[in-house]
Amino acid sequence: MNLHVYTDGACSNNGKPNAVGGIGIYFDLENIDNENDSLTTNVETYKTHIAESLDGFTFRPTNQRAELMAICRALQYCYYYIVEHLNQQQKDHTNQKQKHTITIYTDSKYALLGLTQWITKWIDNDWTTSQNTPVKNKDLWTQTLDELVRIQRCAIIQIKKVKGHSDCEGNKIADQLAKEGAIEAQKLFNLF
Repeated sequence: MNLHVYTDGACSNNGKPNAVGGIGIYFDLENIDNENDSLTTNVETYKTHIAESLDGFTFRPTNQRAELMAICRALQYCYYYIVEHLNQQQKDHTNQKQKHTITIYTDSKYALLGLTQWITKWIDNDWTTSQNTPVKNKDLWTQTLDELVRIQRCAIIQIKKVKGHSDCEGNKIADQLAKEGAIEAQKLFNLF
C-alpha cells in the first residue's frame, strides 16, 4: 500500500517572543494505492485532517520548527496506524509481512534537505554545520530522526518536495490546517 501524506507548518510572529505556531497533516485517502488493504480502513478510523497548535512557551515556534514538527508528527501518526494494522493482522492470524510505502510531501526545502542530505553530515560532525556552528533545531532533528528510524522497520519512507501555494490540493489542505493550528495557539497565548 502507498500512503500519501501532506504536511505543513505555520508560525505567527516568527522570531518574536510572542510567536505561536501550528501544524497541518493531511492523509490523502482519495489517491491511496491498494484500496483493499486493511491499513486504509485503519487510517480512516482515525483522523485524516489534523491541525495542532504549537505554543510559544514550550515549543519556541518558528516557521522552520513548525515545518519540521509537522513531518515528525506525521511520522508518529503513520507509525501508530501501521502498528495498529500489524496488530490487527496478528489477531486475524494473517502473516503478510508487507512493507508499506509512505510518501510525505512538504513545501519546506529546509526540512527536505535536512532530512535527505544534511543530517548524516551533521551527525558525523557532532551536530555542527559546514560553517562549524551548532545545528539549529537539533532537538527536532533528533526527534524526527528517531521517528524515521522507528517507522522504517515496517515501512518505506519517501520525503518529497511539493511547491507551496500551488495547485496541489493536498498541500492546500495541509496549509489550511497549519493555519488553523496557529490560530488556536494564538487564542491560547492570548489567555496568558
